[in-house]
Amino acid sequence: MFGSNKDCTPSTILPKALRVIAIILEHVSSIDTAHTIATMILHKLDPMLHLMDHAADTMQEAVEDTRKATDCLYRTGQETRDKLQKCLETMKDNLLRTTEDIKEGIGKLTEAATATANNVSGTLT
Repeated sequence: MFGSNKDCTPSTILPKALRVIAIILEHVSSIDTAHTIATMILHKLDPMLHLMDHAADTMQEAVEDTRKATDCLYRTGQETRDKLQKCLETMKDNLLRTTEDIKEGIGKLTEAATATANNVSGTLT
């Protein structure tokens, strides 16, 4: 069985096996080199990734602070508007009361002037 096949003789198997082992070792060496290169690239990228992470955190904090400031300004604007509106309503009510008081006073003065004029004209006649 072994003697009839020329490709499987021990003298031809050893060089083929050595070539296969050499190819495997070359591939393993290539893979190790690729791993080393990838590790070096990742090692060089690590500080940049750390800075990008820090920048993203800083931007997120800035956005949150901006939202808080916007909300505060909006609420302050609402509170100021409400206070101004209340003040205007109070002033309007005060002006209406003052106008009513003046009308009442003018009405009383008119009545007094009319009564006085009637008394004077009644005593003259």
